[in-house]
Amino acid sequence: MLKGQLEEVQRATRRKREAGELPAHKARWFREVTDPDTNEPMWEALRVPNAATGEAEPEYWTTRAQVGKEHKAGNTKVEWPGTSHIFGGLESSRARP
Repeated sequence: MLKGQLEEVQRATRRKREAGELPAHKARWFREVTDPDTNEPMWEALRVPNAATGEAEPEYWTTRAQVGKEHKAGNTKVEWPGTSHIFGGLESSRARP
């Protein structure tokens, strides 16, 4: 039952994107690049500078660490920036342990 509801939410989102009611999907954590050896398209992780070292690291892991730190501090309402809720309204209805 929940699987069917989730699939309908995803279909509705796709139809809205196709109708222009929502923006086209854009990968949040990756960018498409051309492999220099094969000239084939491939996906590369977006990178941001590490605050401590200044070295570039994948943005997903930096964000995940920040969100995790907020959750551990008790801020369970923190959101992942730039992401959409792929489960629609079903997120709040799922069973909690």
